[in-house]
Amino acid sequence: MKFIKSLIIIMLLNSCINIRDKNAKSNGVDHSDSTKFIQLIQATIDLPELQQYYIAQNNQNLNQLIIVDNRDLKGTGKLNKFGRPITLIKEKDISDKKIIFFIRYDEITIKKDSAFVDYYYGGKNIEIISNYFFKNGKWEIIKYQIWEL
Repeated sequence: MKFIKSLIIIMLLNSCINIRDKNAKSNGVDHSDSTKFIQLIQATIDLPELQQYYIAQNNQNLNQLIIVDNRDLKGTGKLNKFGRPITLIKEKDISDKKIIFFIRYDEITIKKDSAFVDYYYGGKNIEIISNYFFKNGKWEIIKYQIWEL
């Protein structure tokens, strides 16, 4: 039954989401305002409902978050989690080193003051889709969905 439920969720995800390549799409990512972009990525990492999933990572004394490096994330060295800077690592290296606790951004779309982000947290095998609105100098969450795959 659990397998069927997981299969249905995956099928729903695939029907609702365009299948993406391994690197995040650059749909509307405007790097001219890098501070705004960095704030968006930090907001996705700090999504309150996502924090419970980081517990397993903390329990294994892995206190540095790793993000799959792609063309959209260049210059995001100011990001941090667990009081430490975030590390960008190429997807091949994550696979080679058998790193399981990482975030991979599949799509980041920014249009004016709104943003859509689709990302995956490997530590708990979850998919996150979130929408944000930029208001008073910060990104505010409009809605989100988290699926445990």
